[in-house]
Amino acid sequence: MIALYSNPRTYRWLWLLAMTFIVIGSLIPLSIPDEALVPGDKLQHIAAYALLGLLAMLAFSSLPLAAIAAVAMVGLGVAIEVVQYFLPWRQFEWLDMAANALGVALGMTMAAFARTRLLRST
Repeated sequence: MIALYSNPRTYRWLWLLAMTFIVIGSLIPLSIPDEALVPGDKLQHIAAYALLGLLAMLAFSSLPLAAIAAVAMVGLGVAIEVVQYFLPWRQFEWLDMAANALGVALGMTMAAFARTRLLRST
C-alpha cells in the first residue's frame, strides 16, 4: 500500500497548479451571456475549492501549516471576487466567496477523515 503522505512536495506542486488553473479560469471572459448564469455555479466553486483544500491537507502534514493554507485559499477566493468586480466580463458575488470557503472546509475535512482512516488501518 502506498502511503498517502509519502511525497508532500508533489502535492504542493499539484496544489499550486490547481490554484493557477482556478485563478485563470476565474478571470478569463465567459462565453455565456450575463443573464444565463450557470445554475451549478456554486457547486463548481465548492468543487474547485474542495480540491484546493484536499490538496493542501496532503501538501502540509502539519495542521498549523494546513490551517494557514486554508486561510490563504479563502483569501484567494475573496481576492478573485474583488478583481472580478472590476472586470466587465465577470460578476462579483458574495455567495461565490461563501461557496469557496465552504469548499475549502469540505476538502480539508475529507482529507482529514481519509488520513485518520488510513492511519487507523496501518
